[in-house]
Amino acid sequence: MTNKQIQVYDLEQFPNCHTATFECRDSEDVKQFVISESRNDTEIYYDFLVNELIGLIGFNCVNYDYPLLHFLMAVVQMNKEIAPDILNMLLYEESQRIIDADYSSINPRDVKIPQLDLFKIHHFDNKAKMTSLTLA
Repeated sequence: MTNKQIQVYDLEQFPNCHTATFECRDSEDVKQFVISESRNDTEIYYDFLVNELIGLIGFNCVNYDYPLLHFLMAVVQMNKEIAPDILNMLLYEESQRIIDADYSSINPRDVKIPQLDLFKIHHFDNKAKMTSLTLA
């Protein structure tokens, strides 16, 4: 087993594809995971999340990326053999629910992987400074 690390990350969710990119804060080692019909990394992705992380750094991760990651971990924990098309359908529906919500639905005491959110640190959640990652 490797030493647990802090990773910088970003998730993307489409109706038929989930992607996750992680870059180690200390080594710049990059890991990418895909869940789709053509590539299904669900098992190694889940193992990475559960066994190799001590914390995550992201942009708006508290309100989007982590709730989606938390949901993915719960679904996979309940059904490790879930088909990628079913998992993507569930993830896409959850992604849309998260986008429509006013705030994160994950209670801080239920967070499995601590988060450092650059969006909040730089106060981009202040209406006067609000921006998207593509405009930052």
